[in-house]
Amino acid sequence: MAMSKIFVIGLPRSGTTSVCAAALDLGLRTAHTAYTKACFERAELVADTPCFSHYPELAERFPEAKFVLLQRQPERWLESVQRLLQRMRANLLSDTGGFSPLLKASYHRVFSPLNEQSLVDGKHLEYCYKRHQQQVSTYFAQQAHRLLTIDISEPHSFQQFCQFVGANSTSKQFAHLNQHNKVMAWRDLKHPLKVPSTRNGKVDNLEAWLRGEAV
Repeated sequence: MAMSKIFVIGLPRSGTTSVCAAALDLGLRTAHTAYTKACFERAELVADTPCFSHYPELAERFPEAKFVLLQRQPERWLESVQRLLQRMRANLLSDTGGFSPLLKASYHRVFSPLNEQSLVDGKHLEYCYKRHQQQVSTYFAQQAHRLLTIDISEPHSFQQFCQFVGANSTSKQFAHLNQHNKVMAWRDLKHPLKVPSTRNGKVDNLEAWLRGEAV
């Protein structure tokens, strides 16, 4: 079983839910998004917010951690993420209320500049996707052993993932969840190894903690 933490740093709509479901089946304590220190400390695998945006901070704070970058055919990813961002638009762009500051910071960092116009601009979003892939590859260029890059629709990607995290499974492929505009698969999934992302709906101020400061 995995001896270090694993952070899944693919962008939203690239297969993070499917990877998290697979991690549960492999016996890993898993969180899909993390907004408290307790979640980061307890979970063995964490995906989505804020991992995809704050992977440099996580790599510094957890020097033994491994990272999984997810790829998806840009055209299919774009169609899916545009629907997601449209649903999130009001809360993402609100100056008051809405989502937690860390969630907003994650999306604004990766999709920068994020505003009413760029949020629906396919060319901008595709550029952000490619920029993210390149930035991750560049960051881990000198520590390639810490990074696995996979497209979960590709043959052998599940076996590569299992080998990377140090687990064995009789399964042959990832289950494809959150398809067809449904984004609640993780919420509806019941499993004893699921780690809560929040503390009964409350979040911690993790910005300083992610930078390695004592808080």
